Amino acid sequence: MKKYISYISVWLMIIMFTACADETTNSIVQDEQAVVTLQLSGKTLATRAVIGTEAGEDAWNENVIKSVDCFLYPNGRTGEAAVFSVTGITVNATGTATIAIRIPNDKIEALFGMGNTCQAYVIANRPLASALGTDTSLLGLKKTVIEAEGFATQGSTVTPQESFVMDGEQVITLSADRKSITGHVDLYRAASKISLFITKVEETVIDEAGNKWISQPGNMRVFFHNGVKKAHVDVSADGCAYAVQAEDYFNFSLSGDTRGFEAVTAEDGGTEYYKHAPFYSYSSDWNTDKEHEAYLTLVVPWKKDGEMEFKPCYYQVPINVTNKKFERNNYYKIKLSVGILGDFDPDAPVELNPSYIIVDWGNGEVTADIKEYRYLVVDKNYVVMDNVNEVSIPFLTSHEVEMVDEEMTKEDLSKEDIKTVVVDKSEYTLEVNNDVIYFKYLLNNDQRTKDYDHVPLTLMFDVRHKDNYNIIEHITIVQYPAMYIVAVKNESSSNVFIYNNQKKSGAWDDLVDLNSGGNHNPNMYIINVSAFEENNYIIGDTRAEKSISGVNFGLTDKFNNKALAFYYPTRIDVSNFIAPKFKIASSRGKCNGDMGYEDAKKRCAAYQEYGYPAGRWRVPSEAELGYIAKLSSKEKIPHLFSNGKSYWTATGKSTYYSNGEITNTASTNGNAYVRCVYDEWYWTDTVDKGTFTWGDKQR
Repeated sequence: MKKYISYISVWLMIIMFTACADETTNSIVQDEQAVVTLQLSGKTLATRAVIGTEAGEDAWNENVIKSVDCFLYPNGRTGEAAVFSVTGITVNATGTATIAIRIPNDKIEALFGMGNTCQAYVIANRPLASALGTDTSLLGLKKTVIEAEGFATQGSTVTPQESFVMDGEQVITLSADRKSITGHVDLYRAASKISLFITKVEETVIDEAGNKWISQPGNMRVFFHNGVKKAHVDVSADGCAYAVQAEDYFNFSLSGDTRGFEAVTAEDGGTEYYKHAPFYSYSSDWNTDKEHEAYLTLVVPWKKDGEMEFKPCYYQVPINVTNKKFERNNYYKIKLSVGILGDFDPDAPVELNPSYIIVDWGNGEVTADIKEYRYLVVDKNYVVMDNVNEVSIPFLTSHEVEMVDEEMTKEDLSKEDIKTVVVDKSEYTLEVNNDVIYFKYLLNNDQRTKDYDHVPLTLMFDVRHKDNYNIIEHITIVQYPAMYIVAVKNESSSNVFIYNNQKKSGAWDDLVDLNSGGNHNPNMYIINVSAFEENNYIIGDTRAEKSISGVNFGLTDKFNNKALAFYYPTRIDVSNFIAPKFKIASSRGKCNGDMGYEDAKKRCAAYQEYGYPAGRWRVPSEAELGYIAKLSSKEKIPHLFSNGKSYWTATGKSTYYSNGEITNTASTNGNAYVRCVYDEWYWTDTVDKGTFTWGDKQR
């Protein structure tokens, strides 16, 4: 018999095992207990096309199931306390996962008696702060208060929510032979999702006075107002309405950083539409509460023809004009075309009339056949090993397993053209021991040797049932040495700016073609360090405690209405300090000639590459430049400096030689070249690659 389940669903299978002497089983359970097996199925199931649905996005963790609480009731008695429950089951999966829990046989009797059905209720991703009360009736659980401070996070870089609270209930059935219980539970998110899609922005408009205005859609921003961050798990259930309090609302301040837009490229190479990181809110109703009406503010920069500076124009975008409320598990998709000037006063935005649709957020139908119980539960599908040599991954399975499609790789960074190298299987151990997957690779962290490990190693493999290849888990293990390097290729010189310039022949802000000069490496290198073989190196923050502004360098120009205000240069008293994780600019950032010390500092303050904004790059410390030189001499990365040339550090000049030797002088007189560095350990956000941006922020 076919059953239909939602896009995010929990499969419940309860299997009873008895301890008969003449019976054998592949299960991990060998005593007189039943096993509740929950198979959580999501995006990997083949969905049917259903009008009015929109799947969750993995990029925003909308399909993640991190944890599960399961409650079972005798049929028709959900108003009483749960007969059996297990809370805080760790899952940490996206799309599909299976978990197995034990249930005593006396609970089976209490749940079913002489009948063959009981009721299951599941809460997924309940926050740790949302403690369950003593009332474990269905209504009591649905009234559990949940809060998502992350909904109100404001910033130019958006960190996805870890997960979204979901719940669902269903009657499940005991089989005729009373050995298994099968069923499914559809899960629904407690939150709503809101997105604005800009389908078109006119390049130019004419105002009432006949002035021509030019738009800058690449720097549009959007703000969310009157979202709600607190609710009950299921406010739609009878008796579960949540009275939103004033402190439960959140607003994105127009004076702060918020979400920009990303251009989605059309097939013809143009822009199909602009999208932003979605907003989220719990349920609210503003039909009788105008003060808390939810809406968006769109900001589009315009400049008058003949002028240099863009000015922000403000637009108010309503949400759900028809029903005037947010409902759980709904996705509010707003589409808008901008063809008029907004208001330059943020307190008097021009109200627009967008088109919008409301769709179920990820309830697409899928078809499934239930034939037999099987489960394969892996403790973790993605394992990170930070400077450790071995790891054990527990798993549970109903049938015998095998490992297939095993491959371990690393990157060869010794040449400008980066290659992927397959590690021979003889160099590591991967095996199944009873109910544990065991992996071991002995890292060589001795940097005095030639072949020490200096890049991450990635092992990928599958674990599957030997007799049913459809029951499979994909596992990735990433192993990091004590010091490791990651290369980021900058594909184009158009991604490099110095004070908004890309081709200029000044003393400090020039840029030259990649193929000129003695080094032509388009790669930036991120150096991660946690240990050294030299005692004279210290890992720490090399930046000054106090900031300076662009005035100190003569960098006073504003870009997108922002000037350089909080710049932290490299300290001069930390010559032996190395930042724990820093990036060095590629050869696309090299200069045509050498320059003075002050000009070198100015160049780095105004340097931007590959979306890593200006106002953050700095002159390297003496130790940072010397360490990079050693990596080149040991052929871990290509040479980034020219042989016999002097380069500025915060404390003076360092002359580089291709054999790895460095001679340092404390003098800041004369001229030298400079290669800027970026504090990757501190800065986690990026900006549009093709737009010069001041990225400084006060600490």
